[in-house]
This record gives sequence, structure tokens and C-alpha cells, in this order.
Amino acid sequence: MIKTARTTSSAPTLITYGIGRAAGVSLKQIQRYAADVWRELGEVDSDASRNAARFRIDVSSVSRDIKDEVDLRPTPPAFAFNPNDVVLTIVKSGAAARVALDLWRYVLLPRIRAKWGDDALKERERARKDSAKKAAATRSKTRKAKKKRAPR
Repeated sequence: MIKTARTTSSAPTLITYGIGRAAGVSLKQIQRYAADVWRELGEVDSDASRNAARFRIDVSSVSRDIKDEVDLRPTPPAFAFNPNDVVLTIVKSGAAARVALDLWRYVLLPRIRAKWGDDALKERERARKDSAKKAAATRSKTRKAKKKRAPR
């Protein structure tokens, strides 16, 4: 069984991805393909529904229209570090958000990467969080070292 994403707040889940230039794919192409795969979830014998079942994701409560569940769009210019960044928004909250996020991570994203390569969509948010944690740890070590050196 897979671990489901934790989405306990009512705020939407946001994940930033970068579209790799080497992939030669546009956001519109990814959006269309994701919508097609999402529609496949409603077909009992489709690859998408079999993948969801393999990961034990219950798709019975999922809307057949991807826009009701997830939204993939360009990052607003004020927040974009890179013009190729896009933001995935999980529209629902609670259990429905967990299902939508699991479908994205375990069904849609692997299919997108299989079609256009691993460079098609690269997650950016996690890297920022990890680097922020490293920076905080470094600051903490520096403060401790300064306290040890400071005369009393």
C-alpha cells in the first residue's frame, strides 16, 4: 500500500514544477495529455484505471473533469523564479485532495514523464524546502559556534 499525501488543511496543495527545455514539450501539450489520461480513469480497462488500482487509489469519487480536481498553469510572474515554472494546484481539500494528489503522483506524472522524458516536469518546491532546511541548519551551527567563542 502507498503512503497518501498529507493534506489536512483547507488550503489548496501547491507544487511547483519546471518544464525542461530538453523535453521539447509545452504546457498546453501537458495539460491536454493530462486531461486525456484523467478521462481514462473512468474507463474500467484503461491503463490509467489499472495503474490507479495497482496503487490502491479509489477513483470512484473523482470527477471525470480534471479541472474539478487539479489545475496546472504557469507560475504567476511575481512568484516565478524561472519562466518555465508551472504550478500544480490540488483544488479539493481533505480526503479528496489526497486522492487527487495520489492520482497525479502515481498515474499522471509517470505517464507524462514516460511520454516526454524525466525532464518534462521536474518538481521545484521540494528542492527549495530542502535548501531552506540546510540553510537553517547552517545558521543554527554558526550561532552555536559564536556562542562558544563569545567571552563571558
